[in-house]
Amino acid sequence: MPTLSAPVADVTLEQGDRLAEAILAEPELGSGIRLVSAAAVRPERVRWAVQDRIPLGMVTLLVGEGKVGKSTEGFRYLAGLTRGTVPGDLFGQPVKVAIASAEDHRAAVIVPRLIAAGADLSRVTFVEQLYEGEPGDIELDGQVAELERALAEANVRALLIDTVVAHIPGRVDSYKEQSVRAVLKPVSHMAERLGVAVVGIMHMNRRESKDVLTRIAGSGAFGNLARSALLFGRDPEDADPKSPFRIELVARSNVTTEPDPIRLRVEPFLIPAPDGGQSIQTYRLAEVGTANCSEAQMLSPTDQEDAGAESEAREWLADLLAHGPVPAGEALRQARQAGIAERTLRRAKSDLGVRSVKAGMGAGWAWTLPPEGCQAPESVRDQTPEDCQAVTAGSLRQPWQPSASSELPAAVPARPVPVPESVAAALHVFPTAKVTRLRGQPVPANRPDGDTGQPWDDGLWASLAHGRDA
Repeated sequence: MPTLSAPVADVTLEQGDRLAEAILAEPELGSGIRLVSAAAVRPERVRWAVQDRIPLGMVTLLVGEGKVGKSTEGFRYLAGLTRGTVPGDLFGQPVKVAIASAEDHRAAVIVPRLIAAGADLSRVTFVEQLYEGEPGDIELDGQVAELERALAEANVRALLIDTVVAHIPGRVDSYKEQSVRAVLKPVSHMAERLGVAVVGIMHMNRRESKDVLTRIAGSGAFGNLARSALLFGRDPEDADPKSPFRIELVARSNVTTEPDPIRLRVEPFLIPAPDGGQSIQTYRLAEVGTANCSEAQMLSPTDQEDAGAESEAREWLADLLAHGPVPAGEALRQARQAGIAERTLRRAKSDLGVRSVKAGMGAGWAWTLPPEGCQAPESVRDQTPEDCQAVTAGSLRQPWQPSASSELPAAVPARPVPVPESVAAALHVFPTAKVTRLRGQPVPANRPDGDTGQPWDDGLWASLAHGRDA
């Protein structure tokens, strides 16, 4: 192991450089812990692929809703780097860039947009993995060493990963902090060793938060490992849903102060067909100035976005319950993973008339769709078919009609059962009383005198309210 011949305080930067090089040049002797002197680390300034936005040697995330142009914004930056026209440390130095895309078609989408952005295509490469001779997408779990060698050999200075989650295999839980860190930490180290700017595109979830790191779909580790996070989306001050204007701002940065947001415009672009046929239609993003916009404004949903989120939540919930009741806790868990806010999910539940039913004695609540034709409000629960007819009376919906193929959840009876006067009186005094069973018969859990009274008819079980909703 190389050692210093002078006290640490007297070591020059040149000596520190030589020591660091000697340490790195040593053969690998196996695993273990070692201590590295701070004197062996040469201080350096942050270098930029895109000034104050995308640092070299680090990971940057480009975050936004779907269908707003995140990928096209990434192509715009890459195109400028291949021409050496982007402000930063590479200005005036055309460099090679690479793209790992699992979403867009190369010939029909990516290359036309690169052309529209003015890229030097000879400096753009696509990253792919061969599987038994067939090209496929790279996997960031386990293939970073191969990726690093390929980027180093080609002298690539910027890598765009679109999207990061699409390049993480299904065996990795993208919602677990440690699982995500185990995959992305090697990518961060690779960027540092090569001095490459790694830009990862990420979608946003539907959480009602004005913090971009909590809006990134998946684990919080995605945002925590990135040194810069760019938020990209529609101009929140433009009410036109078809507006061509977009805003990009630096929402998080560990290495610089946040610069002014920039305003961009979506512009159509025609490319002459190589064979002289019909022109290829595509579009590009053009920077048109700065913007006065905050992260909170960008993340505040518009009325149109609220309506869209509720519509998506209704469709998602209907699909989830299409094959039968689902435990309420499981529905909430899956909704969180799908990026659906609980408040939005509750509205969708109400809109669909989803009912909360008991899965059985000792079991929790389950959510189930009402029988066909019965769309009851959330406040009406565990109705009988006659209840459905009463609730929907006067509406355009047809009342529920039993048939030979009709199947009801176990907690819903085929007919209502009259409530004995003693039971009705008890529930009048204790309107929040829950129903339990004793010796096979249901009894009120909150009787004032503790007397169970006469055994009740089993059918009464489903005629009473079951307490608080799940």
